[in-house]
Amino acid sequence: MDYNQAQDAISKAVGIMSLDDRSSLISLLQKSGSFVASDSTQEELLDAAFKAIKNSPRFRNDLQAYLAAAVQNEANYGNFTDDSAFSNVVEPKKQTKVGSFLSSVFTSENISKIVGTGIGVLGTKLQSNANKSSEQRAIDYQVAVAQAEAAKIAAAAAVPPAKEKPKWVLPVAIIGGLLVVGAIVYFVAKKK
Repeated sequence: MDYNQAQDAISKAVGIMSLDDRSSLISLLQKSGSFVASDSTQEELLDAAFKAIKNSPRFRNDLQAYLAAAVQNEANYGNFTDDSAFSNVVEPKKQTKVGSFLSSVFTSENISKIVGTGIGVLGTKLQSNANKSSEQRAIDYQVAVAQAEAAKIAAAAAVPPAKEKPKWVLPVAIIGGLLVVGAIVYFVAKKK
């Protein structure tokens, strides 16, 4: 796997995380000093996440531990036992779409190294672009990549729309109801 693939995988994983495990992303960001809240939009979360990848060593380390734990959870099908390396870090839900995605890209044996490399390369790229005074464009690009991946995951999980009832059902039901009421009135009147 080359550096660009690792970097893209991290961007996509953060996008998926912003939908699938939003509370963990918010917690990681808040621990690193970002001012995000539970009512922050997805775009605000992604913007804060990529800025934190660029500027915060703590966020990079915590994100790496979270992503490695997500893949480990996926590999163990939710039987992850608390490892001391992850004990002070926000842990992912037992099985997440982030873990599934990363497991399809990386193996659980090399996840920590590759995720660390991907986060490092992404942080370096964002820092390099910041030095060229295009920081926000670089972050906006990564936000777009992350949102596109999150949208694909959300679309795949979406339930197909319910089929619309034929237009003739309501009039037939009304006429049927009137016939029943009419029959009842007829028989009641006939008995008197």
